[in-house]
Amino acid sequence: MTSRLCTFLASLLLICSPAYGWDLKLPSLSLPSWLTGSDSDRFSSLWDEAMGELDDALGRLDEAEYLPDERLIGNDRSKNDRKIDSILEEVVEILGDSEASNLRTEIMALRERISSRRAKLASLQERRVSAPSEGGLLNRGKDDLDETIESETKAMVSDERTLASLEDDFVSAMKKSGLNGSDESIRGMLAGVTADDIVAMQGVYLNVRLFADKLTELMESASDDISVAKRYYGIYALLIRTCLVMNERFVEKIENSYIPELNDMETSAEGLAAEMGAQMDDPSLTSSQRALLRSNLDSTAITLRAIEAYRGYLEEQRDFALKNVDAFGRDYGVAYNAYRTMRLARGLLDLVKANRKDFDALASLEIPDVVVFSNDRLKKEFIAITEGLKK
Repeated sequence: MTSRLCTFLASLLLICSPAYGWDLKLPSLSLPSWLTGSDSDRFSSLWDEAMGELDDALGRLDEAEYLPDERLIGNDRSKNDRKIDSILEEVVEILGDSEASNLRTEIMALRERISSRRAKLASLQERRVSAPSEGGLLNRGKDDLDETIESETKAMVSDERTLASLEDDFVSAMKKSGLNGSDESIRGMLAGVTADDIVAMQGVYLNVRLFADKLTELMESASDDISVAKRYYGIYALLIRTCLVMNERFVEKIENSYIPELNDMETSAEGLAAEMGAQMDDPSLTSSQRALLRSNLDSTAITLRAIEAYRGYLEEQRDFALKNVDAFGRDYGVAYNAYRTMRLARGLLDLVKANRKDFDALASLEIPDVVVFSNDRLKKEFIAITEGLKK
């Protein structure tokens, strides 16, 4: 493995373009601070849960040598491989769980609540227009609605303060996990539909590195027990395969979900633009109607530009991930063959130590110079598309 194995994570941050004022530096490769003190229990929990799944996958990996390539009834290598990958998907979920991912979940829930409050306030303001000055038993007056509006406004202001605090905590958590960059650049990660993937991958890669360090220690302590040392090396090989599976699933999500949905949005927007263009040719339109159509056409043009930028944003992420599918596949093949053929615990340990720098590289970032937003309107459309892709 080389630094190329993680450059795809950089592409996940395309909206953090230096040209847009967001400049991320390479992350620190020191161990996350939560491994010390009371937070060490977090790593212990991750270790226990992930190792249980990895041991299950290792048992199936050993069984694969004795299975036929294919058969109609019963297990075969193809079915066994799918089961191993399914187990490793669970490992991705476990290792991707981090302080930052939990904060990300809270942030999204709070943003949704704030959005609901805004919609409620708009409805209350609309009702107030036709409400009587004072309410009665069957209807609410302006006085009642004013009280509700004031209460809801205060609640929304409180939520917005909480949101700002959570975003600060998120930035701190990402930096603590090894990501160096400006606060704005890290907040920018939240704008894209793949933000959850970015946060999860950061957690997985850093945890894989920590697991590799721990496995090295365990192999050193078990150097006289070949079977135990070999098991640890098998787990090491499966960690590489876990990263492979994670990249494959990410590519599938982009190709089979996000891009087709973007294409549907584009088709709808193009159809709407064509319809409005045809309406513009109607000589019976008043000047105000023509102005409204022209404004709507301009908005649709911005939407189409945003869709085009978003597609490029996702395609570059996919292309980086595809390169890493190849790289992780090759590295896993080497590690698996070593696991199958080597019998000396010392030799397996040397392989792990030789690849220590490769696990360090798993956390490295290279930010490509890609401009996604050329103005605020385009940025707003980009965020609106993100919300549409999540539905």
